[in-house]
Amino acid sequence: MESLAALGLASNIIDLIGVFRSVTSTIKEIQKSASGSSKDFDQFRHFASLVRRDVDLIIADAKNDREFQQYARSLRDRMNTYLAELDDCKVKDPKSWLQA
Repeated sequence: MESLAALGLASNIIDLIGVFRSVTSTIKEIQKSASGSSKDFDQFRHFASLVRRDVDLIIADAKNDREFQQYARSLRDRMNTYLAELDDCKVKDPKSWLQA
């Protein structure tokens, strides 16, 4: 039974090393980026901006449907909140944080 425990422990250590490498890689990517975020994060922001733009077009197009316009405005407000939250998650000065 002890050999199984040792094997399990070794497996967990290998998994932990993989997670550590992934985190380290993401930290380096953020430090090197001009935006203060990872590529995936930048894609989230880009797509959210596209959705907000499309919602603005829908609002402008739905002049005669007040209920639909109100729903679209609610969605736009949520997208603005989401984008603000994404901006809050960015590293303000990616070159200065986590320097050893």
